[in-house]
Amino acid sequence: MKRQLGIALFLTSFQCVWAQDKIITLPSVSVTAKPEVRSKSVRSLDSISHIPGTSLTGLLNQIPGLYLKNYGPGALATIGLRGTASTHTALLWNGLPINNAMLGQSDLSLIAGPLTSGATLQMGGAPQAAVSENFGGILELGNLTSTKNRIQFGSSVGSFKNIQNWFEINEHIGKSQIRLKLWHLQGQNDFPYETNGESKTQTHALRKQKGLEISAIHDLSSNLKLELAGWVQSNFRELAPAISEAISEATQKDESQRFVAKLKWALGNWKLQVSQGFTQDKLNYENPLAQIYSPSKVQSFFSFVDAKRSIGRWDFGGNLWFGKSIGKTSNYVENKELNRISGLAFGQYSFQKIPILIRIQIKAERAEYSGKSHQFLPLSPSFSAQYKSALAGEFSVGLHRKYRLPTLNDLYWNPGGNPNLKPEQGWSGEITWNRKFQIRPNSSYQLGAEYFRAWIDNNIQWLPQGNYWTPQNITSVRISGIQMNQKFQYQFGNHGLALSIEGSISKSIQAKARFEDDDGVGNQLIYIPVYQSVERLQYKLFSFHAEVWIQHCSQRFLNPGNTVSLPSYYTLNGRLSYVFSKVKKTDFQLFAEGLNLTGQSYQTLAGYAMPLVQFSGGLQINFNN
Repeated sequence: MKRQLGIALFLTSFQCVWAQDKIITLPSVSVTAKPEVRSKSVRSLDSISHIPGTSLTGLLNQIPGLYLKNYGPGALATIGLRGTASTHTALLWNGLPINNAMLGQSDLSLIAGPLTSGATLQMGGAPQAAVSENFGGILELGNLTSTKNRIQFGSSVGSFKNIQNWFEINEHIGKSQIRLKLWHLQGQNDFPYETNGESKTQTHALRKQKGLEISAIHDLSSNLKLELAGWVQSNFRELAPAISEAISEATQKDESQRFVAKLKWALGNWKLQVSQGFTQDKLNYENPLAQIYSPSKVQSFFSFVDAKRSIGRWDFGGNLWFGKSIGKTSNYVENKELNRISGLAFGQYSFQKIPILIRIQIKAERAEYSGKSHQFLPLSPSFSAQYKSALAGEFSVGLHRKYRLPTLNDLYWNPGGNPNLKPEQGWSGEITWNRKFQIRPNSSYQLGAEYFRAWIDNNIQWLPQGNYWTPQNITSVRISGIQMNQKFQYQFGNHGLALSIEGSISKSIQAKARFEDDDGVGNQLIYIPVYQSVERLQYKLFSFHAEVWIQHCSQRFLNPGNTVSLPSYYTLNGRLSYVFSKVKKTDFQLFAEGLNLTGQSYQTLAGYAMPLVQFSGGLQINFNN
């Protein structure tokens, strides 16, 4: 029953919620355009992800201020960005929102390494027309960047019988660019772990996935461009038992199809875009021991129109977004729908005599659920400003209003759904500073800091009521924190050395009582570490890379009263990579990685073990034209 409850927690998204702000870029994308005001810091993760095939969860797990809750390798994984719930992270693919409308979140373990190319992670920031729930942030995949013609394939093997293969081709044909990605991965995940001084081996944890992503860009004329993209994948996994369970027979099969088409015009000072998209997700959960067979399907249709114009030092723009989601499951009395229409307008001004950019935007939205009258959501204004100079560095500030609509499961799940829920709403703000110091021609030092605050009211939580759980608007959350980073780089001859230290402190506090004699008021929210840090040392010699990093996570409380917690932990990790060329226009890359090298016993989710030590290695070949 504990295993059944664990799955139910995900299927009904009963997690606590809270809020926050910032941006990070998984490999960087070059864009030629006017600078945009961003009240958040931006960095490239190229130096972290030079190992091919690194999974999305493997990348995200190395970012302080982001907590990854994981049932184990290949199992369900969700993130909380600076004290927020997984329902507060919007997931986009080619601008298309792909969070499951029934759950309000996504399982990030389903996103394979080949899909992370060009991805961006924005912590907090302003709402977008397509998303309003980004109290935590926005994770965007599928950016097709202009690259040279190439064919790439690779393979890696790892501990616990994990094998991964991938293939990519990028080709320019006349006025068109086409990119195709294929991947297949499989793992037994029968890793050893320790609990209460006893050694055990994980069972019933097989995982298989295969997928395809194809995208194309075609220049119809000098100022008109057509973009098409599709992503299809299937995933099967056995759901391993919790530490306290003897066996598990539960399985889950996920199938996803996503398609998007964009038409872009550039007419003088105008930039116009029209987009159309479709997503479908099927989730089939079976647990013979508990006699549960729960198939579900959700389909979403989207249309998007965007217009921007530049006039002198002013930029103006606006967009309209239309979305329709249909949820189907045996736990609904009938199919349920959510229809949304939103509009967003912005203005941006760049001062001439001082290096300051300011941006103001406002968003309005109308939503309508099955069997309910439509409702207008709160107007969402946003203000951002940025100052940049060679002497003082870069300062930015921002203040944003946001909200999160209840999911279809929140309203209609039977038993337990609550059709009277109100949207969560609140504010987030931040102040950011970054500065790079050139010490000598061959050495530099970079320092950054960000202070953030957030407020959320009408927080939705699932609570026990008789024999089942039900969601309620019951509490308010207040967040404050700081994130700091520093990096020293030194180049001597052909040798390069870099040392970086990043840390975050986040206080996510329950501000109001949920019920009489609530012992959670004033305490840290569950599963939110107060402190996280990553210390990293990197060395480079020609095409040889080596790095080690230490990751620290403080204790995480498991109850509102903060009397029970998961202990803090450290992990030591390392990776090696070497690129060489033996054939003209062909590069070979050998790589190896080791995680948790000291065999630390830890858990990110109570009751679910993580591997003690794990290794992987492989080869990638690039044919460049």
